[in-house]
Amino acid sequence: MSREKGQGTKSSEQQATAAAGESTTTSIAAGAATAQSAPSSTSNLPQFATAPGPSGLESELGHTDDARKIPAATESASQSTEEAVGRPRQVIAVSASKGPAAFFNLARKFLVTDEMCDLSALEGAIVSAVDAAHLLERSKLATIVRIQTSYVTVEPKRRKPTPSTATTDSTTPSEVMQGHTVSPGSPGESHTRRTSSGRELRRARIVITVKRTDSYKKWLDDNPLQAIIAGDAEDAVDADEEG
Repeated sequence: MSREKGQGTKSSEQQATAAAGESTTTSIAAGAATAQSAPSSTSNLPQFATAPGPSGLESELGHTDDARKIPAATESASQSTEEAVGRPRQVIAVSASKGPAAFFNLARKFLVTDEMCDLSALEGAIVSAVDAAHLLERSKLATIVRIQTSYVTVEPKRRKPTPSTATTDSTTPSEVMQGHTVSPGSPGESHTRRTSSGRELRRARIVITVKRTDSYKKWLDDNPLQAIIAGDAEDAVDADEEG
């Protein structure tokens, strides 16, 4: 009896093992079928390549070149501007005796033939130089490319001798002693010594460099006669102001 029970137990275990094997085979077959049908369902998904082909390399290099062209163009433009600024050019001495419009017209005349010019002014005329440069920018004739500020050494203006001083200098020492008594340390004498000593003064200075715009250059190329007439008219206006 025990042997029959043992054999029955072994046969049931074998049947269970066979059933498990069949289920495993069925699941493997189902997985294979799913794997075969998977490409059709995932065909719309993006495919990622491990290494880009020639077209990918070309596109990537193209984007890289485009990204590098922008800084290169900016650097070349700045270098050309620096080279142009370093060249000698016309300098307009701005004074406080005339308004900014006069120096604006003069700069416009210079920019007909030159690409750049300078507006230079000392204390008292700095505002006129700045206003003239802003007029050029608002008129779209030129742009401000550089502003320099510094201190320059200027000799003080010597006063012209008055008639009384000239008469005193022409008299002899004896006549001075007979007519007047002058103390050695008088304020007038010390002031004369300070002004006649020729000591140097430092004054603020500004130099504004303006560059002709492309639109103004194009207008000059398209209207050469208009530029000549405008230059002649400005010369006449300057002559009238000086007269």
